[in-house]
Amino acid sequence: MKQIIVGIASLPEREDALLRVVNSLKAQADLIYVALNGYDHVPEGLRSLYNVKCEILDNSLGDSAKFLHVGEFHNCYYFSCDDDLEYPKIHIPYMMCKIKQYNAIVTLHGRKYHRPVTSFKRGFSLNYHCLHSYNYDIELDLGGTGVMAFDTSQFKLSIADFPIKNMADIHIAKRAHEQKVKIMGVAHKNTYLTYLQPKGSTIWQTSGKGDEQTRILREFLK
Repeated sequence: MKQIIVGIASLPEREDALLRVVNSLKAQADLIYVALNGYDHVPEGLRSLYNVKCEILDNSLGDSAKFLHVGEFHNCYYFSCDDDLEYPKIHIPYMMCKIKQYNAIVTLHGRKYHRPVTSFKRGFSLNYHCLHSYNYDIELDLGGTGVMAFDTSQFKLSIADFPIKNMADIHIAKRAHEQKVKIMGVAHKNTYLTYLQPKGSTIWQTSGKGDEQTRILREFLK
């Protein structure tokens, strides 16, 4: 049976939320890697969990730290999660079923873009949101890595595939395009996840106009 590996990157101001996130996933996974970006300690609530491995990092990798060890696993189900979302008990089984159904990367969040691509932030034709309800599955151009899963025997990835900090979604989309692996948004209710309002700014809020993301999208979305 394939191992189930989870990768999460967190910031110090989200410690309380992180504990809730890990507790929602710990019974579903064989191993949870937690990248503690900018922390000066390992949270007390994580130290005793047998299947949780924490690493204190300097935040130079940003959100891509959730994929720090993905290249070490060549035949597992890899789940990338966020530190501001609480996941239901069915999350990993549900996403695994969808991976098997489509032989694809699956996610609960993402976008389809108009062609030619005009803007990372505004040029989309569909914004498939993880906190909204959808009764259909759909192929996407870009998937949200906070609610993503894939089979590492089908989609090959390593930390070297993330050359720019805090652009994990874009880098995954580019690698998927290069490997001809589909990104599928999968049906879910707006109550499927519990959003934990984060302290401080989010990556989306600090990404400006997204000019660099737009440039990269234009390279592979024709």
